[in-house]
Amino acid sequence: MNPPHASEAPEREGERPARIERIRVGLRRLERATLRIERPVNRAIGSARFNPLHHTGTLAVLFFLVVLVTGVYLTAFFSYGFVESYEAVERLEGNIAGRLVRALHRYGSIALIVTSILHGWRTFVQDRFRGPRWVPWVSGVWMVFMLWVIGVTGYWLIWDERVQGLNEGLIRALRNSTVGLDFLLDNLLTPAAGTGWPFLLWLLLIHLFLSLAVGGVLVIHLKRLTPRQWLPPATWTIGALVSLGILSLVWPAGMLPPFDATRIPASFPIDPWYLFLLPPSLRVNPWLVIAFLLIGGLVLTAIPWFRLRRMPPPVIVDEDRCTGCTLCVADCPYGAVEMVPRDDGKHRLLAVVIADRCVSCGVC
Repeated sequence: MNPPHASEAPEREGERPARIERIRVGLRRLERATLRIERPVNRAIGSARFNPLHHTGTLAVLFFLVVLVTGVYLTAFFSYGFVESYEAVERLEGNIAGRLVRALHRYGSIALIVTSILHGWRTFVQDRFRGPRWVPWVSGVWMVFMLWVIGVTGYWLIWDERVQGLNEGLIRALRNSTVGLDFLLDNLLTPAAGTGWPFLLWLLLIHLFLSLAVGGVLVIHLKRLTPRQWLPPATWTIGALVSLGILSLVWPAGMLPPFDATRIPASFPIDPWYLFLLPPSLRVNPWLVIAFLLIGGLVLTAIPWFRLRRMPPPVIVDEDRCTGCTLCVADCPYGAVEMVPRDDGKHRLLAVVIADRCVSCGVC
């Protein structure tokens, strides 16, 4: 193969910077479009500070606590077994307290995934994921992934006709593997499965373990924030809880018919937030769907290291104007400023920026 003509080299060398610049322009347009969408909310609320979209992160924490508390309550009444699990949920639906808690758990889970995605989107378009912010970005991506698995296993624990679709997806994924086929025969497809309590126990353990794991990752997610703001302002905390309570009372979660191996349901409702991969899993090889999901997760994880935008330099302290008041230390959300003694006689302390923590947000 002949080498390219010398005159072609500069053009090809310039292709990559031009492509990156187009990506940067596209990201700026996405940010402007997002802010335009938020303007009506700002006008309706009267102040951008009270815009609920500014509190999506802390609202997600609030909804996670709602889901966690209601989940503990529901687990206390859960029974292991294909028939027993459905009957246990049916008993919960039969009294007002159980019906309310179950609806709170369902709608809190949906609110949790919605606010988490909105928080991630705003973080992305506002370029708040690079440099020292890579830890909250990566932990946030994998928290959303774990929340999705928790939601899927939650639906699977209720042995209703929706589970027939989930089982079919699992069967399609494992039937070509010797180990997978043995698992299906022992736990799902033959009389060896018995009442089904081992399979339901596995699902519940995954459900509970990942819930605890999300709590641990959440601590890492907020580790560098100082001070750590876990919950939204009181107005939005009360408003969110009251809205969730009214929705749960007016519109209970309800129940589908029980699982029936003798018939295939013509259709059943699909939760677009948690079961969106179920339809494609029933049409194509489930492993292609899983591979697509994992590749997407890895790409999102690696975004902080893509050179999509220029990283601004760390803040520089003007020593002559620094009075040592320590307000910048209190305000810095990433603990990137510390006070050190100064010996020039002007003031007692001097602010010093920790470069590898500074995100150049300008708060200080």
